[in-house]
Amino acid sequence: MTQIKRSLPVYKQDSFPYYTLTPRTLTLCLAYCHQNQPPQLPRGRFLAPSHLRALAGWIDQPKPNLLTVRRHPILASHFTLLFAADLLAFTSRHLVLSPQATDWLKLPHQAQIDRLYQTIQQPEIWRKTVSSLGWSDILTLDKVAYLEQMLARQRYTPPATAVTAARLAISAPDAWKLTLPDGLPTWLLFDLLQLGQRLPDGGLRLAPLSIASHPAYHYGYDHIRWLLETAIQTPLPAAQRRQLRSWLRRAHAYRIHGPLLSTAHPQQLQNIWQNRRLRPYILEQISPRHALIDPPLIPKLRRWLARQGYPLNQPPTLSEPSHPNPTNLGDLDLPTHWFSLRLLLGLQKYLRLPHPAPTAQLYSLEQTLPPDTVAELERQAQHTLQQLDDVIRGRDAFFPAYQSPAPQLFNAIKEAIIANSTLHIAYRAAGLCEVRWHEIEPLRLETRAALTYLHAYSYRAQANRTFRLDRITAIKKGK
Repeated sequence: MTQIKRSLPVYKQDSFPYYTLTPRTLTLCLAYCHQNQPPQLPRGRFLAPSHLRALAGWIDQPKPNLLTVRRHPILASHFTLLFAADLLAFTSRHLVLSPQATDWLKLPHQAQIDRLYQTIQQPEIWRKTVSSLGWSDILTLDKVAYLEQMLARQRYTPPATAVTAARLAISAPDAWKLTLPDGLPTWLLFDLLQLGQRLPDGGLRLAPLSIASHPAYHYGYDHIRWLLETAIQTPLPAAQRRQLRSWLRRAHAYRIHGPLLSTAHPQQLQNIWQNRRLRPYILEQISPRHALIDPPLIPKLRRWLARQGYPLNQPPTLSEPSHPNPTNLGDLDLPTHWFSLRLLLGLQKYLRLPHPAPTAQLYSLEQTLPPDTVAELERQAQHTLQQLDDVIRGRDAFFPAYQSPAPQLFNAIKEAIIANSTLHIAYRAAGLCEVRWHEIEPLRLETRAALTYLHAYSYRAQANRTFRLDRITAIKKGK
């Protein structure tokens, strides 16, 4: 150990401090990239300055005026090692985790260090990585030697064995603050960072918008609860469990399918109508919960909902429109334009369009797109139009009710809604012979024509579901 310290080169003040690269700091970089998926800049540049400044703060090496990674050798060394160890990769010009990253996060501390040390010990892989990134002039031989010595020290330094439990506190009526102690396993630290916004003091802010958005929402209620309870080493209180479920329900409150806007409740669509800035972009309301919108509404609606703690979900395969000039198609994303024209063509079945059908323009655009892209866009358009047809015609019109719900069923549901308690229901879905049991939290009842529906949160599906009362064969009170 003494020989290693004596052999260290002398660096200036802006060079590498002691222990600036550890499995924890590398995990922070991986977590940021997985949560934000930052795009690579054109013409060989790396990431946007906003991402670089955020990453520098995450690894506790902040530079508020950072414009390029070339001015931050510590950050450059992190990414070079992650690329060389095959933990990060560029896919479609976005920075994403490679499959090996998950395995590395689950390794013991010593095995993680060994993997990194073996990577930097292979000059060919390191030189190839540095050359491909264009950082040969900033990651010089003396700095690479120092990185190697830094990892060598950590190989022979046993990690801290005492793991301090995290602390979860209510920082606001609709937000929690989670501390992240240094002793957390890297896999747990990585997953926790996907649930919220990292604060300047190293803590984590959990709120409805972060829990109900990608990637936290896809973890599901049970997994998120398990992660939090593993970190704080105690069960979540009942009030916080209910609050966590309510945050997750917001993921499906507002949804976009092409030009079709759907809301979970009619009042939510009415709130959009009452907003003077959003109202001009609503072309037509076709049901209490559905409306056709102008594409420029999407970014405005997303910002408006974010201020209220609601995410706007939309298919990730289509890029967000940016209000282009209709006479200049060179500024418009061609797949998005083809998709919009295809929906307009399909809407002729339900609405009388003010202009002739765009058949010729649709065919012209189709010749410029790859066949696979056209096939995928056609599949999405058919799916959206089918959803619109279901909304207008009513899917349940083909499956009429053969019996009326018992009065006891109405009473049990209304009592559970008032008491905010759970129910167990035996439900026979349309087209299925078997009966399935669901544990639900009832939200509200809705009567449409001769049918009554129960809107509830299903623990089985971990999402909001709608149940027809005449298909409920049995009901039990929850715990």
